[in-house]
Amino acid sequence: MSISNRRSIIMIIFAAIICVSGFISIPNGIIPISPQNTLAIISGSLFGLPQGPATVGIFLMLGFFNLPVFAGGAGGIAAFTSPTGGFILGYFFGSIVCAFIAKKPTTNEKNFNLKALMHLYLSFFAGLLVTYVTGLIQFMQQTSTSFPLAISATITPGLYVEIIKGIVIVPIVAKLRPIVARVMYPPEDLTY
Repeated sequence: MSISNRRSIIMIIFAAIICVSGFISIPNGIIPISPQNTLAIISGSLFGLPQGPATVGIFLMLGFFNLPVFAGGAGGIAAFTSPTGGFILGYFFGSIVCAFIAKKPTTNEKNFNLKALMHLYLSFFAGLLVTYVTGLIQFMQQTSTSFPLAISATITPGLYVEIIKGIVIVPIVAKLRPIVARVMYPPEDLTY
């Protein structure tokens, strides 16, 4: 199997995992608590550019074409155009930022080097911030809500859960990055 085919299969599998994670959804005011946003963002740090955001793009396309892949079984154009649809679009932009900061994984990464972990934490929380900003902009435009009220309605209720998810997932990502690098980005074959 070629490396590009292997990459494509892994990206499709991870996009499917992001889709399925939407069925794990706990109602929490306007924005449900789900592992979906975390998985979408960390695809950037797992796969790097452009594969991380492309994986999220696959997931978003499935939702756009009316498959019930978003939190709570939502799907279709209405999910993107709703007041909270900016958070869904934010998954893509958050993944880009996360991938840009984390860089493409390499096989020689040290899993639990403090500097590397801090770098991955920065990438995850920067991606989460971009997701929130994208979501807040659309929410405020569509509901004519002030910035403080929009934050208290959409972000504050689940912020502590997002922080906990980030604290838990980043060390797992650190452990997986060298494995992903070996599978998706093996060294070039130097034989002639």
